[in-house]
Amino acid sequence: MSSSGNAASGGLTGLVNMFATKWNESSLRKNYLSGKKWGGWILKKGGGVAWVLGITLMMVGFPLVLQIEREQQLIELEQQQMNQGYAAPQYGMPQQPVATK
Repeated sequence: MSSSGNAASGGLTGLVNMFATKWNESSLRKNYLSGKKWGGWILKKGGGVAWVLGITLMMVGFPLVLQIEREQQLIELEQQQMNQGYAAPQYGMPQQPVATK
């Protein structure tokens, strides 16, 4: 092969220039840029949504889970007391002492 002719269109440089030109003109590049723009917007909005959901979970979800665990422990304690022969406490009414003769 001779080195005469257009040097920019031959060899590795020509191949790179060809793809660079096609990349700049292609719809692939336009779609990439559009996707990049929308992706950034989604990440920004998604971060805000994730923050709101995280705060809501901390303010509502965790106390709810803790209360459910406490209720479960109370139920288990009452079942243990019933199995041991103790009377279950009546909520709202104080227990009256039993008179023995």
